[in-house]
Amino acid sequence: MVSKFFAVKENGQMNDTSKYRFIQNQTLKIRKGMWCRFQNHLKTLQLIELEVFLNSGEVL
Repeated sequence: MVSKFFAVKENGQMNDTSKYRFIQNQTLKIRKGMWCRFQNHLKTLQLIELEVFLNSGEVL
C-alpha cells in the first residue's frame, strides 16, 4: 500500500503568509482542492496534494 501525503493549508488562503503542515492519509480518498473539516481543528482546512507543492519548490 502506498501512503499519500497531503499539505494542509489553514484558512484556505492562497498567499505567501499561509502556514502549512503535513499529514499522512492512508484511509481517506481525497481529491485535490477538496474541503473537509477535522474534528480536532475548528478551522476549515483545504487538503492539497503534496506533489503540487513539491513541483513548485515551496515545500521543504
